[in-house]
Amino acid sequence: MSKRPWHDLAAYRLDALCLSQMRFRLHRGLFVLLSFFFFLPLTAYADSFWNSTQFHGFGTLGAAINDQTGVAELRDLENNIGIVHRGDYWAADSRFGIQVDQPLTRRLTATVQFVAAHRVIQRADNNIQWAFLRLNPSSEWTLRAGRMGVDAFMLSDHRNVGFSYLWVRPPVEFYGYIPLYSMDGGDAEYTHPLGSGVLSFKAYGGVSRPIYYIKNNTPDFTEFLMKPTLGMDLGWRNNAWTLRLEGASLLLHNNFPGLNSLLQASSALTPYDPALNVAAQNASENGTHIFYYGEGINFDNGHLLMLSELSVTHFQSHFKANTAQGYLTLGVHVHDFTPYLSYSRVWETRDDMQITAPMSGLPLPLARAANQLTGLYNQNVFGLTKTTQYTVSLGNRWDFANNMDLKLQYDLTRVQHQGSDLWSTQPGLIPRGRGVNMLSLTLDAVF
Repeated sequence: MSKRPWHDLAAYRLDALCLSQMRFRLHRGLFVLLSFFFFLPLTAYADSFWNSTQFHGFGTLGAAINDQTGVAELRDLENNIGIVHRGDYWAADSRFGIQVDQPLTRRLTATVQFVAAHRVIQRADNNIQWAFLRLNPSSEWTLRAGRMGVDAFMLSDHRNVGFSYLWVRPPVEFYGYIPLYSMDGGDAEYTHPLGSGVLSFKAYGGVSRPIYYIKNNTPDFTEFLMKPTLGMDLGWRNNAWTLRLEGASLLLHNNFPGLNSLLQASSALTPYDPALNVAAQNASENGTHIFYYGEGINFDNGHLLMLSELSVTHFQSHFKANTAQGYLTLGVHVHDFTPYLSYSRVWETRDDMQITAPMSGLPLPLARAANQLTGLYNQNVFGLTKTTQYTVSLGNRWDFANNMDLKLQYDLTRVQHQGSDLWSTQPGLIPRGRGVNMLSLTLDAVF
């Protein structure tokens, strides 16, 4: 076979290279064209996706002051500053939140809510109040999974949204001592028309990790693990009325700070007084339940309004006294103003723990140490959990815009039987017996 001249071979190779480049350009053109037709719908979907995203915001700018130095009523036990006589006047009520709702399909929606507020400890995890998926398989059923509010109160889903309620803050005696803002889990709600309104039933379950402020302690907070957190509520509402019944069960998995030391010390004294060890073990919170039952009524016909909730809390552990709590608020709408009068109270329905030191049979030095130990814990551990007080409030809300309001509220709070669990106090100070006067001003907005 004869060899091709070198110039013919070069021309052949050049032609092959040109053909290869033409094929590459053709393939690249086809790739770009196909990519265009493939990604065009995705681009349109992305535009539609972001166009369907809903952003909502809410905020409260508040200032509050009381007339007694060294004591401050807390908005709730997640806050360690409260309503002060001098200092951080804004810390109790100011907060800011953003909520994003993103439809994923016709029936599935993702929701995230971020709330910035003063807390005894600031963690990014605490700021994320909601992060859940909501599925509506039918018009009557709603299923959610993720992080959501614990639906045990009338204001469960909007305790941080000041524009959504009448007062400058939810009644402290009712909402203050259980700072259950969210849980990680799921719920299912069924709604059905009934009479002139809508009947609803919800069941939920999950894990909650509320953080509690512990006054005069180092560190000054503790995180309780409540697993499982289970509950259900039954409600009915129409244009004027909202009625609710609710119940919840919380299983604790840790103890109040300092309680473990008492349990260990009581074990050492068991040979001298077995009853002391039994009493101390009954005070343990780890592995015990908190049971909560409540009811709520809301009436608003556009002129007169009434708000009320009443609940009882049963602690399986004897460490904390059982309590009952409630409030009643009456108001009237006068154009853009809503003046109101409110009474709220929390009281103990079972005595809290008191440990008595065993004296008989103890050597004198050990008896003195036991007496000092029990006195210390009765005052600084068990005494910190007493909750007995009432508040009379007089206020006015001015809705000067469709999405903004201004509120002014006066409170007179009286603490009874040294039940100052809802207060931040300097050592040795308690709210005075004749009461503490407080004045609060808040500006609320939604957008």
